[in-house]
Amino acid sequence: MDRILESAERLVVERGFDNVTVDEIRRDAGVSNGSFYARFQDRDSLLAALQQRFLEQSKASVETAVDRGRWKGKTLEETVAGLVDVLLSQHRAKEGLWRAFVQASITDPVAREREQAVLTIAIKGVTKVLLDHRQEIAGVRPRRTIHLAIVMALGAILEWMLFPVAVERPGLRDDRDFARELSNGLVRQLRHP
Repeated sequence: MDRILESAERLVVERGFDNVTVDEIRRDAGVSNGSFYARFQDRDSLLAALQQRFLEQSKASVETAVDRGRWKGKTLEETVAGLVDVLLSQHRAKEGLWRAFVQASITDPVAREREQAVLTIAIKGVTKVLLDHRQEIAGVRPRRTIHLAIVMALGAILEWMLFPVAVERPGLRDDRDFARELSNGLVRQLRHP
């Protein structure tokens, strides 16, 4: 099963879920039709398994990224910029998977729950890190201010990656420009909600 998932993940990241067939995945993994269908009913069940695997991997990578020791002694600006870089790079590294998961979540409530679980892990971890700067965060409810800022950031990151030509992006040439502008906007949001 691992070979199938590894092949599927690699091909989906490279080309997108809609552009990869079961036969291509099966051939790349070196398994027969029977072996594939003994483990997965169809492409949708393969996508569900990929999403579950991604959820488990995300838990580990988010825990590393939001280790509070990593951010100790950093300013709010440095922390926000670093967290945006981490979130953007993690999304960018698995862009094809994210696109497939978002598309599946539109019609599949179980896929939506799994996608929400991944986002919830990120939100909780980033919130803990940013609460270390609560004295710099405006408003009487810093946790709520942080939560809203993170949700906006994740939405912006997904929009940036999933729909790169759908919206005019004046002055944003690449991920660096985007990360800088997003970080600056988040710091302003946190300081002046």
